[in-house]
Amino acid sequence: SSEYEVAMICGVSGIGKSKLSEEFIRYANKSGNTVLSGRCDKLQSQPLHAISSLFDRYCAWLPVKDRSTAEKVATTLKENLGDDMAHLVNAIPNLANLLGDD
Repeated sequence: SSEYEVAMICGVSGIGKSKLSEEFIRYANKSGNTVLSGRCDKLQSQPLHAISSLFDRYCAWLPVKDRSTAEKVATTLKENLGDDMAHLVNAIPNLANLLGDD
């Protein structure tokens, strides 16, 4: 069984959030875990940019690292979202590559 955990690192500029994140990701990867990370930026005008950019990077990475899981994700999304998939692809451009040419 798989376990998933979410961590959020918050704080004012300059206190070491980026360094802490880098060290956490390095440790998690050495332990065989996959880490998805995103950044919030006050100047970013796109709603939920941190989340959409995180999943965009994941959609680019997944077919290269785990083709079987990529195919399962693509099939599940197509079955459940149908025509609404275009809205998700607008927010997550690399999802189009994961979905293929169907």
